[in-house]
Amino acid sequence: MAMASFQLDPAVVDPPKAGATIVRKTADQTINNSEVLVNDAHLVLPVLANEIWFIEMSLMLWQANATADWNFGWAYPVATTMKWGTDSDYWKATAVQDLQEETEQAVAMNALAAQILGIALRAIVIVGGNAGNINLQWAQLVATEANNTIKENSCLIAHKLA
Repeated sequence: MAMASFQLDPAVVDPPKAGATIVRKTADQTINNSEVLVNDAHLVLPVLANEIWFIEMSLMLWQANATADWNFGWAYPVATTMKWGTDSDYWKATAVQDLQEETEQAVAMNALAAQILGIALRAIVIVGGNAGNINLQWAQLVATEANNTIKENSCLIAHKLA
């Protein structure tokens, strides 16, 4: 019995892109008593106009108490659109958030106190006509005099799709 051969039509497959871009958080970063989204000091991806990226982040989070919780968002160039979210059970919001141009929508997360929690965020980023940076933003959901920390070695892994 002859085996059928499989041939891939090159017209429907993009050529492979360069390897992944990896950004590692080189130090802990802490927020205390603030609901204001701030740019993460390390988890930043420079992008050029009209690029498309798939981003995955692996975050190790620590919070001192259960009141503070977490709020996440993004800073990005004008005219950029994103679809992003996580499959974590800790999220209050829907699994995927649609960020429109020049908005700062954020997603809240519930976590327990005094523990390290790992979550993965994923995003598809469509950069418009402006180059700039894709930057994770975060804060406490409820301003609390306690530390919320994204731990060293959390990371961003990005693949340029187009």
